[in-house]
Amino acid sequence: MKRLIYLFTILLCVACSTGSSPLEKAISDYKQTDPKTGKLYELHFKMIEIGEVKKITVADSIKIMEESFRAENSKRIENYKEQLSTAQKNLEREKSGRFSSATMIDVHEKNIKEYEAKIAEAENVKPDLSKYSSRNPEEILAQAIICTYSMDDLSGRNFTEKSEFILSPDGSSVYEARRIKE
Repeated sequence: MKRLIYLFTILLCVACSTGSSPLEKAISDYKQTDPKTGKLYELHFKMIEIGEVKKITVADSIKIMEESFRAENSKRIENYKEQLSTAQKNLEREKSGRFSSATMIDVHEKNIKEYEAKIAEAENVKPDLSKYSSRNPEEILAQAIICTYSMDDLSGRNFTEKSEFILSPDGSSVYEARRIKE
């Protein structure tokens, strides 16, 4: 009976220690697969450090999209304001010039009206979040994890890298990877 218990314990330890988690397998397959051909290479991938898994929910996604939209829209508005300022300066220069042209004055006035309309439109536009309207804010869309790993490149040289991976909600596939420079 003792032998059976020892044998069972050893088998259990071996079975638990040899398998890797689905996250590790998904990341390993992603890093060792050629994106152009889909061919899986054996590049001696080894996970060195795995960070905490962060769940990305619908609410998180909405927040990210709103922040990104605000930043891009702010840049767009600043660009329009600079163009408006340039058009106003050109109009003043044309009006005060020795040989002012009615045609050029009309062109600058038209440009000023266009930039004012673009600024007003950009200030009133909202991000399109309609695809999230019927979804539960707590629904998990993806998982994010930061990992340090080592692997060989195709020429056989080993390197170590740290990356952030965005994975499917169940962790079985990688959507995106971003290298983190240290």
